[in-house]
Amino acid sequence: MPKFACFVRIATCCLLVGSAPASTQTVPPSSHVFLLVEENHSYSSVIGNSSMPYLNSLVKKYGLATQFYANTHPSIGNYFMMTTGQIITNNDSMCSAVTQDNIVRHLLTAGKTWKSYAESLPSIGYTGCGV
Repeated sequence: MPKFACFVRIATCCLLVGSAPASTQTVPPSSHVFLLVEENHSYSSVIGNSSMPYLNSLVKKYGLATQFYANTHPSIGNYFMMTTGQIITNNDSMCSAVTQDNIVRHLLTAGKTWKSYAESLPSIGYTGCGV
């Protein structure tokens, strides 16, 4: 699997993750949860950055989880940790289906929907095997 671009944006609806409010104000409830991963950038280069006004408005309006850290390197293992709870591989060239239990299966079983948006994939519907 090729390495993801510097900016990888994944928005996952209905994925329940803990979050701390961005301010002392109460965060309004939402029936959606969005997980945005700004890969290979420091917290300070994203949060408060005037060139990312929409993203920062979401932080102010909804909340921000600040205690997430990489479990491994390169990034592929961390994506597996976010979705399966385990490091399935650290090999960016992995080209096989994931058979381990994962959050997507639980969402589908619960009748929920999910979406993933990623930048710099070679084509629409790319599955990670070949180009």
